[in-house]
Amino acid sequence: MAVKSTSPSCFDAHPARGTGECCTPLSWWSVACGAGSNVSDREKPSRGRFNQHLGRGEWAGIGAVVGLLSTVVALLAWLFPVKDEPAVSPPPQSATMPAGSSPGPSFTQSADASPSTPSATPSGDTPLPTSTAAPRQEVVHSSGSPRLRSMSEHGTYDGEVVNFWEMDENRKRYGTYDGSDLVLNSSSLGGANGTVFAPSAIGKPTLQECSTISGGAWSSLVVAPQLKAGTSYCVRTSEGRHGKLTVSKLSMCEQYLEDEDDRERFTGDICVLEVSFVVWK
Repeated sequence: MAVKSTSPSCFDAHPARGTGECCTPLSWWSVACGAGSNVSDREKPSRGRFNQHLGRGEWAGIGAVVGLLSTVVALLAWLFPVKDEPAVSPPPQSATMPAGSSPGPSFTQSADASPSTPSATPSGDTPLPTSTAAPRQEVVHSSGSPRLRSMSEHGTYDGEVVNFWEMDENRKRYGTYDGSDLVLNSSSLGGANGTVFAPSAIGKPTLQECSTISGGAWSSLVVAPQLKAGTSYCVRTSEGRHGKLTVSKLSMCEQYLEDEDDRERFTGDICVLEVSFVVWK
């Protein structure tokens, strides 16, 4: 017995098509086009006809479903992004040393470490001897103890007055600068022909000290207040030799002159200067 379909059948919608022909590819699956119809298996539409008879509306519905699924997938990918796992480097392989062997030297050095300076001391407790410059050997070229006078005790300039002296040859000069090194003036001891003086830092000048004094420390005059007994100076003579000069005695004119008027007239002047010197080769 055929069951009548409650929905409009193909025959109702298209009566002109005749009995046994369905209007849609799905009609042969429906009850209206099923066992109660006169459609034979040969006349049933094939699978290809099923695809061909899909209407424009059915394709639009399928496209909408696919688009909706794509949108959902994209939204899920945005909400739950896949995070890349950081690459984990394997731990450094420590070299396995054979038992009983001593570790070798380490070549690891920090970035701010300064390069090591090799020690000058060899292994052991004995330090290396410190090398110092050997002091220059002092060989005497000349020496003397002149008594320089600017005037006699009578306040006159006689033939006995000696106020020039040559240190390199240790001899006196009478009233001339030629060949002289020391000149006694009324207020100072002067150097002639390039002779200069420099105070000693150690009090007892040596050849090593005098030969290393800088040029600015030398002077061609030693004034009377600096000519105290026992004071020593480095000397560089007119011939370029180094030596030392020590003040033995200083006599001012107000103490040395016999006449009271002369003492008053020459007060503050140097009358006698006794020194001793050594000139090294």
